[in-house]
Amino acid sequence: MKKQVLFLALMASSTAVLAQANFRPGYIVSLAGDTARGTVDYRGEERNALLCRFKTTADAVVAEYQPGQIRGYGFTNGRDLQSWALPGAGSKAVFVQTLVLGKASLYHSVNEHGKDVYYAGGNSAAALEALIQQDTIQSVYDQQQRRTTTMQQRTYPFRSVLWRIMADCPSVQTTVARLELKEGPLVKTFSAYNTCVMGSQQQYVAKQQTSKTHFMVLGGVKQATISYGNHTDKKLESGFGPSLGIGIMFQPGRFNPRFLLHLQALYQKQEYQQEFNNGDELVHVNLTSIQVPLFLRYTLPTKKVQPYVQAGVLSAINPRREAARESGPSRPGLNAYSAIDVRSYNLGLMGGAGLSMGLGKGSMQLEVRTERLDGTSEVITGDHTLAGAQGFSLLLGYTFGQ
Repeated sequence: MKKQVLFLALMASSTAVLAQANFRPGYIVSLAGDTARGTVDYRGEERNALLCRFKTTADAVVAEYQPGQIRGYGFTNGRDLQSWALPGAGSKAVFVQTLVLGKASLYHSVNEHGKDVYYAGGNSAAALEALIQQDTIQSVYDQQQRRTTTMQQRTYPFRSVLWRIMADCPSVQTTVARLELKEGPLVKTFSAYNTCVMGSQQQYVAKQQTSKTHFMVLGGVKQATISYGNHTDKKLESGFGPSLGIGIMFQPGRFNPRFLLHLQALYQKQEYQQEFNNGDELVHVNLTSIQVPLFLRYTLPTKKVQPYVQAGVLSAINPRREAARESGPSRPGLNAYSAIDVRSYNLGLMGGAGLSMGLGKGSMQLEVRTERLDGTSEVITGDHTLAGAQGFSLLLGYTFGQ
């Protein structure tokens, strides 16, 4: 009961701060062109496209700006955004990320479906032009085989837009015919065009978002239960065994920085022993496992202590696996012994919640995890089988680097 209460408490503390702000050093540019520096609330690309929340100092009142009320804003060590009217009915104004600024400018946004959208503009443009690449599925009837097949066809309307915009630089214009709608090639093409037509005039090219990888160590304790036979009321419960390991935290460059991928390797040791049938049957299990969880973590935006939740999959190999049952009339002399074959590997699911805070040149984490594995014994049905373990862990970890 205590472990469920602890897990729910951490989950509650996580969700309670979901709406809190995440202010980072940044700036705003007024309609008059004046720059004010302070901190800007980072809430993800979709929210930042619709609203800028700015403070001049940590204790100042938050000022909110919608697109059109300021020229733009940005983060000191991150993206820069400008207010623009999007193409289409109503010409809705939003904040879009600036990737390249020059005679031809490139902008990026994320639509309501979480898809990347790119726009082209210029110094004299009143609105942006959407760069569109479309994939369609076509059905074709094969008369020889007398059946209908489907095929994907890709069209490139954005190439016509760039061909027109870059007409005064043939050396770059000719490369448009092979261009795909991807950020890296687009930035390279726009930058090359501006260099061609602007010469030594300065242009702005956003720094490419790079992926980050950090190493971590962690340790703690784990307790688990295994159902015996086909009876959910017959359970073996282990004591608290060690759980020690290392891991890698990976943040792809284009991910929301609140999302992190984790890959870990944990050494775990569990011992189970339980009597059944009024003491006539004794079952004991010893497992030493190497567990490899792969999961996605979401960190909530707070200042010092950051709650997080996580979920993923795991695999485990069992280099040491011993299980047996001993039985007899009140087990005098334990006159019957039979081994239980245990699987050499397991697959399962895991979830958890925790708290993270900066410490030294890295950060420390305290978390609880729950997991559920598939069958423990080789045989999955019968009176003497072992079901998959359901585990609970309490872990303390340290991640190197920020």
